[in-house]
Amino acid sequence: EQFMEPIPSDPGESPPPAALARAPARRWNGAYVVRVDLELLGRRLNGRFLVDSTAPQTVVSPLWLESQGVLPALLDRTAAPAEKVRFFGVESTSGAGGGAWARKIRIDRLLLAGLALPIRDVFLRDTEIFGAPENTAPCCDGVLGLDFLRAHVVEFRT
Repeated sequence: EQFMEPIPSDPGESPPPAALARAPARRWNGAYVVRVDLELLGRRLNGRFLVDSTAPQTVVSPLWLESQGVLPALLDRTAAPAEKVRFFGVESTSGAGGGAWARKIRIDRLLLAGLALPIRDVFLRDTEIFGAPENTAPCCDGVLGLDFLRAHVVEFRT
């Protein structure tokens, strides 16, 4: 709560919409990262997720899941075939159309500051995009993409 500020409003304007949730955000190489809880297989995992308007859908790192004791190989995958996903910093693996191949998995819930997000299908893809030498640690355990941004008005304060 110490990182959260009230939303100011000008006296001449209509009041701003009520905030559904406020989550402290951190800037990482010019992008915002927020804490997100992911519920999967009866576990609640807390991770750092990059907010990225270039990603069409939310992405979760298999390395992060493994570090939390969840084996990605055991996760039920949707029947959909692998798709190309793009997000900030991901290079093209084939040179045609950009992006990298990833499969979808189904999660139980995704929560941002206690607010349940309407996201159930996420891509499973490595997200270590800001590694050494620029930074001492990867930026994020996942990426919140357009599926999140289309459903919610988001305001960041630096």
